[in-house]
Amino acid sequence: MNFWSDTINGWFLDEEELAKGDAADKANAEINRRLYEEGKMSPEDYALSQEQLGNLSSERMLSDPLISPGGGFEQSLNDSLDSVRGGINGVAAGTLAALWRAIPWWVWLGGAAYLAWRLGFLKFGK
Repeated sequence: MNFWSDTINGWFLDEEELAKGDAADKANAEINRRLYEEGKMSPEDYALSQEQLGNLSSERMLSDPLISPGGGFEQSLNDSLDSVRGGINGVAAGTLAALWRAIPWWVWLGGAAYLAWRLGFLKFGK
């Protein structure tokens, strides 16, 4: 985990609540196991209940960005920053492209020749 996930999750969950949740999950797993052994639960239902209990463990809930209280925040922040970067890059590229297209080719050629002359690459006259 990182700073943002730990901070956001710390607002919603503390160690006592996590311990209560883990104890409830263990009790639920024990009830399901007993019902399965007594024949009151089918193997398919038992397997499904075990899978669901594994998917909703407190450790997974805090680490999975899709179900964590603060996990979506971090993903949303990264997506927003990517959008801002993309917008800035798009504006800069569009501005440079418009400038390039706005100046005729012969002006660019003349400017390059002038720059080459000033730098000493082209010699005119004597």
